[in-house]
Amino acid sequence: ASAVAVTACASALWLNDLGLPFADIRSAVGERRTVSLPDGSTVDLAGNTALNVDFSPTRRAVELLHGEAYFNVLPAAAGEFTVNSRSGQVVAAEGEFCLSCDDASTLLTVSRKTVRVVTANQQIDLAEGLSLRFSSDRTGPIQHAELAQVLAWRSGRLVFFDKPLFTVIDALQRW
Repeated sequence: ASAVAVTACASALWLNDLGLPFADIRSAVGERRTVSLPDGSTVDLAGNTALNVDFSPTRRAVELLHGEAYFNVLPAAAGEFTVNSRSGQVVAAEGEFCLSCDDASTLLTVSRKTVRVVTANQQIDLAEGLSLRFSSDRTGPIQHAELAQVLAWRSGRLVFFDKPLFTVIDALQRW
């Protein structure tokens, strides 16, 4: 009985580290899902995405554990809306943006308003129509975003131009 209990606890901790079974909100492989958050903001989850939610009268925070999500943030008295990932933090008072996380980095694409990226080394404000890939120790160049391409998954399409095959395969595994 002791061995079974230890194995069960170890398995639960390992799965929790992956962010899989204990996420507040999840989508399955191939599933698209829209969720209303406590402040009225919404999040669209791409396939195989998991996040945790931490809302109170003075705090609006989400942790994107893995996957891709599109946030429509409404202004609120509780202050700024933050999304944490392994790579850093994204902060917005209001606006719309897409975050895509993998093991090494996070890609932020802003479609409305301005969003701030906060990493261990710097803060960058990103305006609408721009994108930035960042990790915990570095940020890439700010680029013009092809919004129709980046957000195509929200309408059931996947679009790839000039992407390495392994990048396409990784994205397809989510669907």
